[in-house]
Amino acid sequence: MGYDEVWEQMIAVSRIPPAVPADGIVDLSHVMFRLHNLVGDTLIHEYREEAQHILLSRERERAALINVLLSDTTSVATVVEIAGMLRLPLDGRSSWWPPRHSSARTLSLGSTRTRRGGSGCDGSGLGSSEWAGSVWGSTGWCGVGRRPEAGCERRGEFRAVPAGAGHGSGPRGQGTARHVRAVRADHHHRGTRVVVEDPPHEHHAVPPDGGADLGVAMIFDVHAHVMVHGAAQQARERAAGVTRSVLLGTRVHLEAAATLAEVRAEFDRLGEVIGGTAVALDTYHAVQAELRDRLAEQPQRYVGFAGAPIGLPADEQVEVLAAALDGMVGIGELTPPPDRAELIEPALTVAADHGGLPVLVHGFAPTTARDLATYARLATRYAGVPVIVGAFGGLNWPTLLDLALATPNLYLDLASAIQVFGVRAAVTALPERCLFGSNTPYGDVVAARHTVEAAVTDPAVRALVFGGNLTALIKE
Repeated sequence: MGYDEVWEQMIAVSRIPPAVPADGIVDLSHVMFRLHNLVGDTLIHEYREEAQHILLSRERERAALINVLLSDTTSVATVVEIAGMLRLPLDGRSSWWPPRHSSARTLSLGSTRTRRGGSGCDGSGLGSSEWAGSVWGSTGWCGVGRRPEAGCERRGEFRAVPAGAGHGSGPRGQGTARHVRAVRADHHHRGTRVVVEDPPHEHHAVPPDGGADLGVAMIFDVHAHVMVHGAAQQARERAAGVTRSVLLGTRVHLEAAATLAEVRAEFDRLGEVIGGTAVALDTYHAVQAELRDRLAEQPQRYVGFAGAPIGLPADEQVEVLAAALDGMVGIGELTPPPDRAELIEPALTVAADHGGLPVLVHGFAPTTARDLATYARLATRYAGVPVIVGAFGGLNWPTLLDLALATPNLYLDLASAIQVFGVRAAVTALPERCLFGSNTPYGDVVAARHTVEAAVTDPAVRALVFGGNLTALIKE
């Protein structure tokens, strides 16, 4: 940064008559030390931020690769590649062997032919194969190594890859373990084969102690509004580990307000929006254009829900909304006036006509308990449309939870949840219909993640809430 040169110049000048007073030298030195400390602290802070970002990015990449590996559609050729990308140890020893008559299947790679069979040195290589025991929950590791077997000329050697397991669609304990995969170097055929063992009956889908929380492969935010400063929004999402978000158009940009007067002005506009004030068509189209611009900038990070001009006559609203759906994966956020939730019905009609698109409706104040009941009644009428109640229904969340228990297509957006125990109760009762949301910028995405993590400890259920449920809704 040139500090050495500056110091040398200061020393040289101080010695040139007339001499610089000692007090002046001290003051200059004080300024230099302050600048040096400021630059040093800034560099350290930025280094830590970048190091954390790199670490989180790598962990998310590993988690995503593991998620792909554990999927049912992973090909055997992909297994080896992913194992290498995950930088897994390639050698080890297994700690448990299956019963001698456990069934097994082999899938060939390279020149090795596909065979089926049990134990024995019959050319399938299974007589010398090491067993990689079944695993539980949503992740696990298969044991690998060598085992001598009588009658075999050579022993096969395994290489370790993650062992696949699935939790199904229900909470922990209701899933079924998938088959375990392991990669094996076959000395008989000079090829590589994948051995798939059927788990013994005594193994469980989940461990008795619940297992360790190894994180989630994806965090998908169902409730984020477009912010003026996209880079700042994305930086906060990265800090929270969010990989994808549903973006919603907005007429209000409170995050851009700098003074108290500006904040009050934006809050007044927000009051008009959530109060259901009709929007002019040119304003509506401007909001949708802003949303589309942001989606085009970050197509891998964002998907969009189209807003609906609720104040228009029903037939005109249907026409405008249907035209706005191009490229969108849902509808929302709908903000009817208090106690007038029935005004969202035209949007539900459009959603039903487009294959059952999810619809996000405003749930916080001034939405009333009566509105929540109307949402549930309309959801029953449009049974093929997932209706997502935003912001966890505000202070009326107990009423919302009761309604959701009786309405199969009513979903809960956990954004802006006030009490952790409320989130815990909702996720316990409806693990497959709770969706992670932040309500950015009115809520903070990092805080929203911490709320869910404080309420939900089961890794499999976390995976549903953080992204699995929403992915299924928008059919990604």
